[in-house]
Amino acid sequence: MANAYSKRLAWKGQAILAGALLVMGVFVYWLEFKHKPKQDTVEELGRKIFPLKDRQIKSISWSDPKGPLASFAFSCLDLASNQCKPGDNSKWQVETPLKVKADDSNVGSLISTFNNLASNEVIDLKDEKPTRREALLKEYGLDAATRKSGKMRIMKVQTDGGDWVGYFGNSHPIGDSMFALGEKNNQTDETRVYVLPSYFKTQFEHDLTYWRDKKILTLAPHEITGITLSGGKSPVSLTRKDGQWVVNSKGEELPGDLDTADGILNGLSYLAAKSFPPKQALKGTRASLSIHLKREGKDETVVTFFEKGDLKKNTGKLFLTVSGLDPVFEVDPYTKDRFNKDITSLRQTKLITSLDRFSARRIELVSKSLGTVVLMSKDGKWSFEAAKDEVQQDRITSLLDKLSGNRVKEFLANGPAPADDALTIQVGDEKTPAKRKMAFWKAGGKIYARDLTSSRKETLVLDTALEPDLPWTRAALLKTSSPAAAPH
Repeated sequence: MANAYSKRLAWKGQAILAGALLVMGVFVYWLEFKHKPKQDTVEELGRKIFPLKDRQIKSISWSDPKGPLASFAFSCLDLASNQCKPGDNSKWQVETPLKVKADDSNVGSLISTFNNLASNEVIDLKDEKPTRREALLKEYGLDAATRKSGKMRIMKVQTDGGDWVGYFGNSHPIGDSMFALGEKNNQTDETRVYVLPSYFKTQFEHDLTYWRDKKILTLAPHEITGITLSGGKSPVSLTRKDGQWVVNSKGEELPGDLDTADGILNGLSYLAAKSFPPKQALKGTRASLSIHLKREGKDETVVTFFEKGDLKKNTGKLFLTVSGLDPVFEVDPYTKDRFNKDITSLRQTKLITSLDRFSARRIELVSKSLGTVVLMSKDGKWSFEAAKDEVQQDRITSLLDKLSGNRVKEFLANGPAPADDALTIQVGDEKTPAKRKMAFWKAGGKIYARDLTSSRKETLVLDTALEPDLPWTRAALLKTSSPAAAPH
């Protein structure tokens, strides 16, 4: 009986112990995972001289007698849309020393740096006597006289929750740190000295070029209706017609290369300045290329390149100006080469356009050895119009891909005429069977072509990689056959 009673007591003691452990465990969990993160956040904010988290930043300014810019100021342009917080893709403007659009990415990096700037240590001077505190602040380079002297770095951040000022004093004698004081709403807290990692000092060491927007042109390529190049390899102009570019040369209109023309416009829209020299920098230069851009109902924009020295030997400089804009821009020496095109490089080097390739529903092939073969596409599958033989689908797909690639290597005004055994390829659809019609032939180890829809008696020299895909015989089109050799 006594033994059973002892067991009940032991069991009861274990239950009480288990309950106590459970309560303690819940308390520890609450302390570590619920309470402590909040406490850590408070401590972290206490180590930050600029507590910017979740605040709308109106402006940032600083003075720095040791930096390349004595004073600098930015203002956020997205306050109305509530997009001026750290981490937002905000738009900024430089206010001082020059009112220009800012480099949004670099300003965003600046905000991120100071938002994350936390002190390695906070020196508490609250219990120090006023004379002792003043002596220490002077030692740190943070005393009132130094703060008013204009001989130290000072940064001010205006937010929707108040204004913060950071005073940056002397470097720490040990380690790579700096002493700093914080101020909120004109109240300087002299009882807390922040010991900050000094990596943030690089933000004060940039010049105006770094902080201002380096994009030169705000350009909408789809609005451009005409491009004229002058002063370069050869004067040439392009006009956009029905979504296609036409090259104008000596009174003739020739199909232009869509990729090259769009490449010029895209290149202009991404132009970035290396620096913004004074206008005197153009003295002694020579104008080497002008690009005239036309838009419906708007003034013409002219981009002009100026060279100084020898660019080929990397001993020169390249500048440009834009009509309607005041500054001179220095750009990388190779920039002009992207736009200095001649008529050959601007002409279309595709035998059919990408639109022709994907809208093709009818292909007609004619030659002495082939006879006349018509292929029709229905539901994405090609077949003979007047025969039951099965077509080799990959062969037709590859042919269209090659014809719509950049295959023209040369344009010969007085080249050889089509050979007697030339292969004629006509590409179109049910309504327009001959959107494109070309003759192909071989001579002297080269492949030639002529556009039979053009009035120009011009011979095209083609990339030899096209040869295996040209169906010289009917057998080459059949699914069960192997491609036959081309006639010589």
